[in-house]
Amino acid sequence: MTVLIVTRAGIPVDAVVATLAGRGVQAVSLATDTVPRTTAVSLRDDGTVVLHVDGAPARVLTDLTAVWYRRMAIDPDLPAGSSRELQRVVRDELRSFLFGLLSAARVPVFGPKWVLDHADLRPRQLSVARAAGLDVPRAITTTDLAAAREFVRACGGSAITKLYTSVPVAHDAQSADVMMTSAITSEALAHFHEDELKLCPATFQEHLDKAAEYRVTIVGQQVFAARVCAVGTAGEVDWRRAGVELGQAWAPAVLPEPVRAALLRLMDRLQLDYGAADIVETTCGRFVFLEVNPAGEYLWLAPLFGNAVNEALADLLTGVVPSRVHGQWR
Repeated sequence: MTVLIVTRAGIPVDAVVATLAGRGVQAVSLATDTVPRTTAVSLRDDGTVVLHVDGAPARVLTDLTAVWYRRMAIDPDLPAGSSRELQRVVRDELRSFLFGLLSAARVPVFGPKWVLDHADLRPRQLSVARAAGLDVPRAITTTDLAAAREFVRACGGSAITKLYTSVPVAHDAQSADVMMTSAITSEALAHFHEDELKLCPATFQEHLDKAAEYRVTIVGQQVFAARVCAVGTAGEVDWRRAGVELGQAWAPAVLPEPVRAALLRLMDRLQLDYGAADIVETTCGRFVFLEVNPAGEYLWLAPLFGNAVNEALADLLTGVVPSRVHGQWR
C-alpha cells in the first residue's frame, strides 16, 4: 500500500508518515509549491503517478491506494520580468493539472477539493451547524453600513468583526499578517464612511463573554478537544494573537456529549473526514460553535493526545475505519 499526501512545503507530515510506516504502509509527500521548480510530476493515462524530486530517482506510485489532500499552494518559478498574463496562465495550468491529478488517481481521496470548498462556505456551514444542533452566534454579513450599525446596536453596542477567509495582508516581500477577529462598538461604526463596506463585505457577530475556548480536532468518528482560557491576554478576542503566550496553556478536555454528538452530525452532513473546529464556552455555560476548518492545523495540539490523532488519520487512510465520502473502501 502507498498513500500520497498532497501538502505544501513547511507543513510537517512526518508523524503521519511514521505512523503509516509502522503499519507497513509507504507514505509519499508531494509539496505542490515545489512543482515544477524542484519536483517533477507525471500522471500516466492509467492513473499512475510518477514523482521526481530534487534529482533523486523517480518514484513510480504503481500501488497507490489512497490520497490525503492536506493543503495546496501554487508557486511557479518563472523568469524575472514575466508578464502577469504568463503568470496567470502558468498558475491556472498548474492548478488544473494538480487538481486533475487528484481526480484521476483512481483511488480514494480524503479531503477531495469539491467537498472542502463546499464545506468551507461559512454561511452554509453555520446554517448546517444550526440544523445539526449546535449553538451558533447571532451574526450578519453585509455590505450595508446601516445594517451593520443596526445589528451592533441590537447586540448592546458591542460586537466583533471578522472575515470569512484567512487572507494574509503583506507588509513587504518578507512578511504578512492574517487579518484576525477584532472587537467593534457602535461608537466605532459611527465613524465609518458610508462607502467603506461597499469595498468588501464584513461579518459582524455578537460579543460572547468567554470562559474558555476549545480547538476540536475531528478525525473520522474520533473527537480530540483541547481547552484554553485566553481571558486577560492579548488573545482575549482572538486567541491567535497570543498564540506563543498560550502555547503551554492548552489542555485536553471533554466536551459535553450533546455538543460532541452535534459536531459529528455536522461532519456527516458536510461529508468531512477531518476538520478543526473552534468553540467558545461562555460564562453562562453556552458552547457556541464558530467554525470548522476542513484543512485546519492540529500539530501543535497533537502531543496532548499522544499519537492518537496520527493513529486516527492512519486508520482513515488505510481503510480501517469508514470514510464519510468513500464508505468502507478497503
